[in-house]
Formats: sequence, C-alpha cells, structure tokens
Amino acid sequence: MLIDEALDRVRAGESAKSVAETLTAAQVREVAHVHAASLRRSNIASVDGDAAVAIVPARDEARPNILYEDIGEAFEVRGGELMICDGPSSMGSMLELLQYARDRSDTILYLEPAERSDRYSNLAALCGASVEFIKFLFAHYPQFQRDSAQ
Repeated sequence: MLIDEALDRVRAGESAKSVAETLTAAQVREVAHVHAASLRRSNIASVDGDAAVAIVPARDEARPNILYEDIGEAFEVRGGELMICDGPSSMGSMLELLQYARDRSDTILYLEPAERSDRYSNLAALCGASVEFIKFLFAHYPQFQRDSAQ
C-alpha cells in the first residue's frame, strides 16, 4: 500500500498527526478509499473497480461523507450506497487505526471476549469511530492490502 511508509513512521513513534500532515495526495486518496470501503461495507476493489462509484473532493463542505479536519480534506462517495456514515474525522486518527489494523489487529483475536470488547470500545472512543467501523476495518484490512496491490 502507498501508506505503508507512513504507517511505519507511526509505529516507530512519530505522532500520527505529524505524519498526516506530510501525506501525498495519492496517500490521502488511498486512505479515503479504505475509509469508503469500510463505509460501504465492501472491499476496495468494489470502490476502485466499479466505474459507477467515485470518491471525489467534496463540493458540499457542510455534508461530506469523509472528512479529515486535521488536513483540510473532504470527500464524497458518489454512485455507491453507503451502509453507514462513520469513521474518524481526522487523518491522524485514521492512520492510528490503520497502523493498529496492519500490525496488531490479529492479537485482538486472542483476547478474552470482555477484554476484546473493551479494546474495541477504547479504540472507538480514541478515534471517534464506531465499534462496528473498527471491527470491519480490522477484519478486512488484509483484503484491503491485497486489493491495493493489484
């Protein structure tokens, strides 16, 4: 994925906020595609490969589907039904979730159910996303990686 280098920087201890400020337009777009796939409850290929679905800069700043306030970017998902409007409103928080999904989400499987539930709830509270959004993102991150490599 284009964002792997950015996620490596977050894992190494650089603040996700400072990493978010240095992302290229292509990296921001890749994160928006993963975010949109999570909103649609589908894979990236269904966002990228379906000509009827487009992720475009938001024209109506008051109601974007995806908003990253910290970097001043907003996107609309056109032509595709969104299952939910959810997710972080900052790129820094989205990078933290993606880094966690890439490097540690499989460890959640080995937690006791109560601990697992607490971990999801804490992540949701920290990042401003629902537990359902985070579960979908974590469960499908390996597929997102494969789809983006194609």
